[in-house]
Amino acid sequence: MSTLRTGLHAVNVVALGVWTGAMVLTGVAAAVTFPTVKALAPKAGAGFENYTGEHWRLIAGKVAGKLFVISDIVQFSCAALAVVTLGALVGGSLTKGKLGLPMLLRVGTVAIACTVLAGWLLLYSPSMYENLRGYWDAAQAGDNAKAATFQAAFDAAHGTASTLMITCTLAALGALVAAAIDRHFSHEQEATL
Repeated sequence: MSTLRTGLHAVNVVALGVWTGAMVLTGVAAAVTFPTVKALAPKAGAGFENYTGEHWRLIAGKVAGKLFVISDIVQFSCAALAVVTLGALVGGSLTKGKLGLPMLLRVGTVAIACTVLAGWLLLYSPSMYENLRGYWDAAQAGDNAKAATFQAAFDAAHGTASTLMITCTLAALGALVAAAIDRHFSHEQEATL
């Protein structure tokens, strides 16, 4: 295997690993943040005196919301890097006439992960972030009814968002496994030549 191909494979695997790790750690952080903050029963500070809703949810949501934005940026960057490096690897395989099933599996899993991520970033997350901002703004303004409406809209979408995140995580993890399989078979083919 050439040095360029080895480098492309390494960068691809790192991108997929960081992408998967970002999703897993963001999910774990949210799962820890909400019950921990709830147990503390905090009250939000200045500007939220007239909010009668659950302050723990407001505070935990502020923290988790920032984590998810950072995760989205990391995921997008890693997905772009994974696609570019995989495209170069596929191009190299095509020029040698060696585009086998392991590489197709790799392409398929990356395509699924990218499709789910694109659906999240372009179609789903904008309205969820809008509902979060509306909830926070209404809570700060002391408009409890409006805050509850935004919170309900966010909560209604949360299940689908979790499903998208799990699907994307599994697809990116599948792409890592496919990369290992492809690498294994690439070495076997070279050994028989």
